[in-house]
Amino acid sequence: MTIVDRKMKIALTKKADHKDAESVKNAIIELLTPLASVGLHTLTADNGKEFAEYQTIAKAPR
Repeated sequence: MTIVDRKMKIALTKKADHKDAESVKNAIIELLTPLASVGLHTLTADNGKEFAEYQTIAKAPR
């Protein structure tokens, strides 16, 4: 999993346990949790089935 923010000039990476939606969701939430104080407005993902939990990610505390 790679999350890049060009404005803050940071790149976050984490290896998901598996390539399923649950593992990817957990990896994304874990990566974004330290950025909660900065605030997150948008997140863009491709249309792969591993991103099926996008609604849960959107509701995660930030």
